[in-house]
Amino acid sequence: MQKKAYIYFILSVIGFLFLLTIPYGECTVVSDTFVLEYNEEEAVLIHPQLNVDWSFTGSNPNVNITLHSYSQSCYLAHSWHRVVSEDHLSDSGSWSVYMHSVCDPSEEDNVPPFYFVFLNEDPDQENTTVTYNLDVDPISIPGYNGIIIISSLAMVAIVALKKKYKSKF
Repeated sequence: MQKKAYIYFILSVIGFLFLLTIPYGECTVVSDTFVLEYNEEEAVLIHPQLNVDWSFTGSNPNVNITLHSYSQSCYLAHSWHRVVSEDHLSDSGSWSVYMHSVCDPSEEDNVPPFYFVFLNEDPDQENTTVTYNLDVDPISIPGYNGIIIISSLAMVAIVALKKKYKSKF
């Protein structure tokens, strides 16, 4: 009977650890296609909590696209930004709010919303059609992972203490 209890316990710990990998909330996918004229920009407002997986492709092989990220206050002030991708026909990657800095000292470091801005500054002065895809991360429950880890460790401690307590009698 005791072996069966340990098997159930181990399976429940594995189940709790599996819960750590499940995202909570829905991933927001923002995608569109637009024509980007020379010296023009297209801004996309997003609300990430942690990460954005991004990709874009231009239709004109003679035009390279630059992608910037701005906090909202920086975008409205035409101020500080981070270059996410520079001079590519197509590119993809991952961006984190922790990679971002602020332009306004009163603004907190990692506060959404953010703008992703596509620019056509290519010297060929041609237009291109841009197709982009932004996978904005799901909102997770704060502290959830910590609660699961502490609960799992407490279960292990209870079983270990129970075994030690039974062996004394």
